[in-house]
Amino acid sequence: MNFLPSLRSCIFRNPYLPICKRNISTTGRKTDSLRILFCGSDDFSIASLEALEHDRQTNAATKVESVDVLSLHGKPHGRGLKKIRDVPIIKAAEKLDFPIHNIDHFTRQWQLPPHINLIIAVSFGLLIPPRILLAAKYGGLNVHPSMLPDLRGPAPIHHALLLKRPFTGVTLQTLHPSKFDHGDILAQTPFPGLPVLPSTRYKELHDTLAGIGAKLLVDAINTSVYDFPRRPMKISEEQMKRITAGKGTSHAPKITPEEQEINWAIMSTEEILHRQRVIGPLWDNTIYAALAEDSSHSRRVKYTHGFHDDPSVVRQFMDIGKARNLGLQPGDPLIFTYQRPETGHTEDYIGVKTINGAAIIRGCTLAGGEKDRGVLEMLEMKKKCGPVDE
Repeated sequence: MNFLPSLRSCIFRNPYLPICKRNISTTGRKTDSLRILFCGSDDFSIASLEALEHDRQTNAATKVESVDVLSLHGKPHGRGLKKIRDVPIIKAAEKLDFPIHNIDHFTRQWQLPPHINLIIAVSFGLLIPPRILLAAKYGGLNVHPSMLPDLRGPAPIHHALLLKRPFTGVTLQTLHPSKFDHGDILAQTPFPGLPVLPSTRYKELHDTLAGIGAKLLVDAINTSVYDFPRRPMKISEEQMKRITAGKGTSHAPKITPEEQEINWAIMSTEEILHRQRVIGPLWDNTIYAALAEDSSHSRRVKYTHGFHDDPSVVRQFMDIGKARNLGLQPGDPLIFTYQRPETGHTEDYIGVKTINGAAIIRGCTLAGGEKDRGVLEMLEMKKKCGPVDE
């Protein structure tokens, strides 16, 4: 029997979020109750897991009969790798009293529990083998936080912000048997997506998209989008141009430590502050040696509390540099004393010249030093690349 298309809207609790629409089937043969294997790891996936359970408990017409959870084992971390890092979804599954399965990878011996008929993967991290997908009657679904096909990969939220995408959203896709994020698109945040403000921080966008994804998934379950025959969406090149501001689709690889390094020679103050908001603490290997006036004294500086963006502090840094004829170049640090006009209180700061201004260190940690005491340790060196403003 053919499915008849209709429109279904999922309205999010937040009034600033869009309405999700998708051509879906509301008539046709009755589908089985769903016995789900939910593959997840982090807080993003927990939002979808909890939404499924909420629907199971509160919706009289729910299709969800049961949920098992599959998680990777916790990884060793810390000095000597003696501690095991907990996987957040395990605690969530225990709280919900779901059966839990743990793996490191899919071995040939690992078999899908026989009662499972749908696999859902959200921020899981492993490619689910074809034999396991084929063992589930309805195959697999994935919730991905981007407007696919843009930003395929493990870090789409970070890259949406780093690339300054004007729009992003969430996609519900099928699980492809051999590639990440190449499945059929079954539902998506309405074109052109959720507007992204330039000041948006990673956690804010992460939490918003987690809620949208959870709602998108539950709506798909309730309306049998997972059932056959499916009706994949097609995303046009013109739509992608609008979503990406004409830049075209990009990949979203995992954020590496190298991407957190500050290159003072090419980065503006705005770029440094932007990267700080998106990918967290940045670092460099040059500032300590410059203050020590000895290149052999290089130590990594991790900017655990980032940088000030107070324009009056930055202005004083620039004024001192000019008044002293220091000829500061990008990457040159300067210790100076700032007096707050409203209180008269004075405080020593370390600023670093950028290509278009300065970045004032809020707090940092030196390699091998005590956490968050890097500014004090560098001040105590009493090695300045310029006179202290008195």
